[in-house]
Amino acid sequence: MWNIGQRFVESYIPQSINYQKWFALLGASYLSWKGLKLLNFFYANFLRPRKDLLTRYGESSWVVVVGASGGLGRAFCEAFSDAGFNIVLVGRNRAKLELTASFIHQRNSKTETRIIVTDLREAVKGPEFAEDIINQVEELDISVLVNSVAVPDNDYFHNRTDQSLVEELTVNYFAPVFLSKRFVSRFLTRAKRSAVINVSADAGVRPTPYTVPYSPSKSFLDSFTRCFELEVRDKIDVVSVIPDVLHTNLMFNQDYTSDAIRPEKCAVAVLNSLGYEKQTEGHWKHKVIASAMDSIPEGILTKVFRRTGPHYIEWRKVQTQKTASGI
Repeated sequence: MWNIGQRFVESYIPQSINYQKWFALLGASYLSWKGLKLLNFFYANFLRPRKDLLTRYGESSWVVVVGASGGLGRAFCEAFSDAGFNIVLVGRNRAKLELTASFIHQRNSKTETRIIVTDLREAVKGPEFAEDIINQVEELDISVLVNSVAVPDNDYFHNRTDQSLVEELTVNYFAPVFLSKRFVSRFLTRAKRSAVINVSADAGVRPTPYTVPYSPSKSFLDSFTRCFELEVRDKIDVVSVIPDVLHTNLMFNQDYTSDAIRPEKCAVAVLNSLGYEKQTEGHWKHKVIASAMDSIPEGILTKVFRRTGPHYIEWRKVQTQKTASGI
């Protein structure tokens, strides 16, 4: 094989060219590029200082967290409270929101909170849904919006009920779009910069079976976020978060896979990226996994997803039954 390659080079490349030297230079350039990427990864995730978020977005300003009753939403509430912001908690379960607010006050007694109870499934009504939330924070200086809510339902698409599809599309599509539009209109008039954090998912990065329409909805949210970031980047930091598996109630608070991390770690990592990154997996561990997944041919990933998907569906059904029975 080497002789064939050598004869090809000798036949088609002028002998005056030291092709071995150029191949060595090409290889060195590639290794240098990879080395710089590796150094940048370590700097961004372990050495880069966090921006002064209070100075950037405004002292005494408020962060609206949609989906604040648990999981990653609650983790964002804690992280922004630790950073000195006041928190507006949005969700549909008042008891859980009050529990989160109480926990925040225990962590930081200076943090002010406000609770807004709403059902994101009402977003199907359109602008009226977002206006109701806007009216309840009219007098507050809102500087950051976090859309961290989703409705997943892993099952075969043909087994899904029409009502479940409507609810999932409403929460995953309409809610973040209408809320982003209403709050961005306010952010553009502020003297300070503002921020919008939309939580997508790794499942939206590549075609994933048994997650329809969850995976497509997250793909849409990621694309939507990155597109409107281009329009408002002069005044607003817009970040699309695409984490892998998190240890939340959506996963029944279990580590179904070894790559699951605590939502608190993801939230802190996202805050560290504000003002630097437009799209992020959050925690460094998920960034490594995403890079590894990108290097695997799609055909192989599809075979793996199709083989493991049915087992995951059965696992979720068992966990749902245990949760319902109080086990």
